[in-house]
Amino acid sequence: EEVDGRQLQLVAELNNAKASAETNPASMRRVSDLERELVLARERAEEHARELERCRENKRQLERELLNGPAALHDEGAGPQGKQQQAEALALQRRAEAEAAELREKLRWYAESQQEMEED
Repeated sequence: EEVDGRQLQLVAELNNAKASAETNPASMRRVSDLERELVLARERAEEHARELERCRENKRQLERELLNGPAALHDEGAGPQGKQQQAEALALQRRAEAEAAELREKLRWYAESQQEMEED
């Protein structure tokens, strides 16, 4: 939502700059700067959307494994295969949690960067 709001703001600024660019050469530079900024914002939004979807899929996979894991362990007993599956599921969960933490950090940084750009 923040990204969409920022994109709308950039489009509005771009339209205003285009309107005044006909009379002011400095505005033309501002128009090209806004166009570049809008492209970059869209690319970042698309990248974050892909990362978010990847994290959601990892979460769904972990949830499936957690739901199906105990039944598989009961069927196989607590033998070496069951312990191996449990260890693999735990490792997968840790990787997903680490990735989610990394994405949260990227999102925090992105939000702060956007706020700083808006303040400038």
